[in-house]
Amino acid sequence: MGLLLWYPLSKESSTSLNQMRNLFAPTKKIKKLGSKTFAISLKNILQSHRNRYLLFYALLIAMGTVYAFLNPYAKSSLLPKCMIHSATGFFCAGCGLQRALHEFFQGHWYAAFRLNAFFTLALLLLLVDCLLLIFKLEKWRPLPYLFKNHTLLLFAASLLVVFMVLRNLPMEPFTFLAPKK
Repeated sequence: MGLLLWYPLSKESSTSLNQMRNLFAPTKKIKKLGSKTFAISLKNILQSHRNRYLLFYALLIAMGTVYAFLNPYAKSSLLPKCMIHSATGFFCAGCGLQRALHEFFQGHWYAAFRLNAFFTLALLLLLVDCLLLIFKLEKWRPLPYLFKNHTLLLFAASLLVVFMVLRNLPMEPFTFLAPKK
């Protein structure tokens, strides 16, 4: 790997080429050693399933913290509107999810449930799974069983489709599933 920076030297330059090499040599070695060390430690970290889940939950918590401060109710919000609902008038499975996430991370769980019940329950399942992982009660965790068992994964996907159909029915018990404005 060559030097990252290149300085053209003229004969009038007071700095010699050897001084330039000595100036950049320690930085080059540190960068190479640092990036190699970082890559090895990241590789070792991601080999464990537990660490991968912890990294996933750390990213989810970081995104949730950022999302808690975004206001989807504001007129000047940069968050996109649902294209399916705008085009057809029907609620997709994700309609109300932006507002539900905002309410969920603000601590208003019932309001989040009223906006999108399916994903609020899924977030609560993720929260339970994260707590069980942190306290090393891994045999009780529900999430790995869901991803390892394809039947359960297909069942969850079919529940999502049923949720989408039921929330669009205009009858009284199912209007509870439609997001409230």
